[in-house]
Amino acid sequence: IGSEIDTGYIYDVLLTKSGHVVIPLSLKDSPRGALSMLKCDVNGVMDSTFGGNGRGGSQLSDNIEMIYSISETPDQNILCTILLVIQNYYRPLLVQFTKKGSLDASFGDHGVVGSIDSLPTAYFHQCAIDSNGDIIIPGSTYLSDSTYAHCIIRYHKDGRLDSSFGTNGIVICAVTTPSYMPNGIADIAIGNDGKYLMAGILRCTDVGIVAEQGILYRVNNKAVASVYSSSALSQPISQFPSPSTDNCTITYTLPSSSQCTITLRDESGREVRKFATDEYRTAGEHKEELDLRGLASGAYFLQIESNDLIQTAKLIKQ
Repeated sequence: IGSEIDTGYIYDVLLTKSGHVVIPLSLKDSPRGALSMLKCDVNGVMDSTFGGNGRGGSQLSDNIEMIYSISETPDQNILCTILLVIQNYYRPLLVQFTKKGSLDASFGDHGVVGSIDSLPTAYFHQCAIDSNGDIIIPGSTYLSDSTYAHCIIRYHKDGRLDSSFGTNGIVICAVTTPSYMPNGIADIAIGNDGKYLMAGILRCTDVGIVAEQGILYRVNNKAVASVYSSSALSQPISQFPSPSTDNCTITYTLPSSSQCTITLRDESGREVRKFATDEYRTAGEHKEELDLRGLASGAYFLQIESNDLIQTAKLIKQ
């Protein structure tokens, strides 16, 4: 199948429960991309029951289409995360194919989930399926205060948003970056306890300099909507004065009452000071004075954890 693979880009591969290999291709031999998948056995023999002699897929639009992630559902259907490239802008879709390689008409809108113009996330690349058959999508969402946030979206197996998860199916994990600095999500896994583990990159900028650090989230699979209200997160963590010398006052908002941990990390992500550990805080705005004595001058990241919510902001020590 070497000549078939040579016609496209490959971002993922799937080994099915039946022992077959499914290879998603994003075709590169045309100005307009198309979604194509090859299915073969482990020895490379094409599966004649899949699409046309082992090649299935579809072309959804006149724009460039790329398959970034592929998973098998409990019903042996094939779930894909798709990016459409429309005039240099990315639009994500969730697309499901049957085990025969055609679009699954029982999923979403004739096999597709996500309006090109109204999907609440800016982009996503990965997907996972939990023990209930629900679909878990990590990504980034654009909020009304012109920031990007890491998020997780949960769909039912038929493509409907799970309104019992977070706020209308979406859990906000962190708010840290302006609109031109989106955060990136590398991957997601589901633990034996059913919780979701998500890894990614946290980006921020100060005086035109971009700083990046790795970040890992664990999200409860029974997230409560009130905890993840994006309106409560529209007030970022503030520092006064900025930069600070020996002491500074931070102002932050918690969407719900919870145990709170406040940590200061250096630019490599290493913990340098803990200001609070599992201390109870009520919902609403808080002002706290931090002791910065003994710290070297430079840039740090202040991290506030409460429930499954993490808020991060840059702190400057003079």
